Amino acid sequence: MRHVELSVSAGSGGKDKTLLVYHWKEHDMTVTFTDRTDLQPVVELALGREVRTLGLEEFTDFLLTIIEEGRKSTTAYLKSLGELRQDNSRKKGKPTSPTWT
Repeated sequence: MRHVELSVSAGSGGKDKTLLVYHWKEHDMTVTFTDRTDLQPVVELALGREVRTLGLEEFTDFLLTIIEEGRKSTTAYLKSLGELRQDNSRKKGKPTSPTWT
């Protein structure tokens, strides 16, 4: 299981207020959620020294895309495992699915 350290910052009195900071130390990754009084909330993704700033809506779309693509990849992988088992069963002369009577 991966360890994700969550730290919540207290609201600052300045122009920008950091709401949440997630640290994933294993990959030197930080995700910071900031509320800007003059703009929409933003999310900063930092991987090492590289930092990208996204609007909250853009960040949400990014995460949903990752989840959807991950599901597609996992489904394809699991399907290929099922086909591999069926192929092995056919080679051994076993039925590929149970017969119910």
